Parts: sequence; structure tokens; C-alpha cells
Amino acid sequence: MQEKKKFILAVPTVIIIIIFIISIFFIFYKKNIKDMTKDEALVLAEKVLRIDNLSCEIIAKQGDTENATDYKRLGKLVYMKSDELEQYLDTEKEECIYVDTAEKEAYKYSSNAVIDSYNEMIYTGVSFLKDESLNYKFNKYEKVNGIDCASITLNNSTTNINMWLDKSSGMITKFSIKYLEEEGDETTYVYRYQIGKVKENEVKAPDLSSLEGYDILDMNE
Repeated sequence: MQEKKKFILAVPTVIIIIIFIISIFFIFYKKNIKDMTKDEALVLAEKVLRIDNLSCEIIAKQGDTENATDYKRLGKLVYMKSDELEQYLDTEKEECIYVDTAEKEAYKYSSNAVIDSYNEMIYTGVSFLKDESLNYKFNKYEKVNGIDCASITLNNSTTNINMWLDKSSGMITKFSIKYLEEEGDETTYVYRYQIGKVKENEVKAPDLSSLEGYDILDMNE
């Protein structure tokens, strides 16, 4: 009788364990084996829209040419650096500060060019996946720069895009684009990023009066 009671008590425990194992397998299958649909890829890419603390260096390569652009965002403050030009934007004020460290010049005027560039490059994955003219193909799951990614291809008769999305954050880790009707090499963009690491002093515009040795111009005048 005692053994029968033990058996009856053990049955629910076994069932719970089996359900747990099946659940774990299902989650693993969905994240690592099952092909990612276009809708699922879009949901993943749209995670980036909710990141308001981001540091990202984007390296563009075409043939022997390579250049890098730095982007940083902390809420309403956005920073961009390309070559010797640093740009600071407060999106609430729509006021942009340009600091040219090579020419020792600084400019201030109203412009949304920095946030437009940020949105274009950081949200590229969302834009591509929403483009109904592009055919979608899931390739596989693989690591890029040590990051677990979903590899996808988007193309049509004029454009071929290969893109790798971080399975966790939705950030692009790399994408390449080739315009089939144009001569020249494809362009590859490598994204190196950190989330939640930006400090205010990295993105807050400097006081122009504190820039010794600079020519200061106010383009709003």
C-alpha cells in the first residue's frame, strides 16, 4: 500500500519533468533550428527601435576603400563622428553643433541631419524588411564576430542584400548590398556596438565658448 502511494505521488512529478523538457526543446527548436519567417525577422529587427542608449561604430568597406562612422545615442541626445567631424544633436531643440577638429571650426544651426543619418543606418534592418519589393529568404543561424545571428537574404531584380541580425537585440551585426545594374564591388557594413554603456558627457554638445582656438560660426544668424 505504501509503495502504491509513492507511485501515485511520483506520477505528477514525472509528468511535470516531461512537460518541462518538452518546453525547453520547443524553445531551443524555435530559436536555433526552425527557419525564421519574415514576420519574425521584422519583430526581431524592431527591437532596435526601443534602444535609447547605444554606441555603434559602422565600418563601410567597398573594394579597397574603408571608412568608419561612430554613432552614440542617449535618449534625446545623439552624437555622430565621421573622419574629423563631430556632430552633436539635441532632438528636442533640433539644435546641432558641428565641431571640425581638423579645421578648428565649430558651427551651430538647426538641423535634423544627424538623427536622419542615425535612423537610416541603425534602423536599416527594419527598412529592408518592410520593403515589399524585396524577396525574403532565411539562410541559417550562425555566429558573426562572436554574436549569435540570424542570416537572411533580401533581393529583387536590381538589388541583393545579405544581412545578419543579432538574435538577442535585433541589431545588425553585418550587411552587404550589391546593386546588380551598377558596376563595382558590393558594399559591406560591419556594426560594432554596445548597449547601455553611453554616458551623458559622450553625447552632450560642448559649450562653444569653451573651444579655445576654434573659429565659431552660428549659421542661424
